[in-house]
Amino acid sequence: MDTQSSEGAEVERRHGNQPFRVLVIDDNEIDQEIIVHHIRHAWPYEYDLAWESAADGDEALTKLAQTSFAMIVLDWRLPKLHGADVLQRLRASGVGIPVIVVSGLDREEIADDLEAWGAAFLNKEVITPATLRDALAVSARWLTKQNAESPPG
Repeated sequence: MDTQSSEGAEVERRHGNQPFRVLVIDDNEIDQEIIVHHIRHAWPYEYDLAWESAADGDEALTKLAQTSFAMIVLDWRLPKLHGADVLQRLRASGVGIPVIVVSGLDREEIADDLEAWGAAFLNKEVITPATLRDALAVSARWLTKQNAESPPG
């Protein structure tokens, strides 16, 4: 069990409830730390926050199959499985949680259909607690809209 997972378990023991679980998928450890730092400051109930990280798409999909997350922060350029592949597989499997795609690229260089996948975009150069909260809200809104527009199954 890694440090983040241990912290999440400790949160559950202290507070008796499930924390807000975030999966940060980025092959750059420094970028992971920066994102987690901003998430901790964005989340008003930090004691209810737990996160895990994945360095590539394969590891991310494995973690997603094993644990439920409330939010995913997904780097667009990943080794092995690209961010687009991870997002596509995630949605194809029916996972409907908010996703924030992060990249050093400009939005125009990212897939045009991010919104159709219920994902918000955030350039790594402008990540702050406020921009993370806004991107989370955007992704959640798109997912809600998609669910409302989907025909009953």
